[in-house]
Amino acid sequence: MRNGLIIPVALLVLPTNLLAQATDTLRIGARLRLSVAAPAAGTMIGTFAGWQADSLLLDLGSGTLRVLPVEYINRFEVSRGKKSNAGKGAAVGLLVGAVATALLSSAFCWGHENPCQVDELFLAFARIAPLPTVLGALIGAAARSERWESIPLSQLTPETIRPRGLSIGLAWRF
Repeated sequence: MRNGLIIPVALLVLPTNLLAQATDTLRIGARLRLSVAAPAAGTMIGTFAGWQADSLLLDLGSGTLRVLPVEYINRFEVSRGKKSNAGKGAAVGLLVGAVATALLSSAFCWGHENPCQVDELFLAFARIAPLPTVLGALIGAAARSERWESIPLSQLTPETIRPRGLSIGLAWRF
């Protein structure tokens, strides 16, 4: 009885373990950026629609479907989503605040009989810099950029496709 359970349990558990170990593969509907040599040289961005023999199907939107032979693809990238640029925006805003503080301080402090002290400069910076820093962070957060992952062309085969939904396979070897 115990041996009779080993095979069914192995058939159920083994495929899920193998799927969990698999790396992310290309899925239908994934956003792609391709650099193509011929017949229409240039960069194309669209969604992956599938394979047709040795060609990749790319949906360019509005019903336009391009059939691109794999040998014409020079660069292959998959979108991994969009990321925020709030940190970069805040850094730029902080730099703008520092420059504004330096300009205002030079206009008011130097060349007078009573030059500004260091604590007065820090106080001016603490009053001026927060506004451009926050504005920069907000602008950076609104300006999201897409993250692209380059896929080696050697991995560009129909076997890299993992279908959506439930897949059941059985291999019997003697």
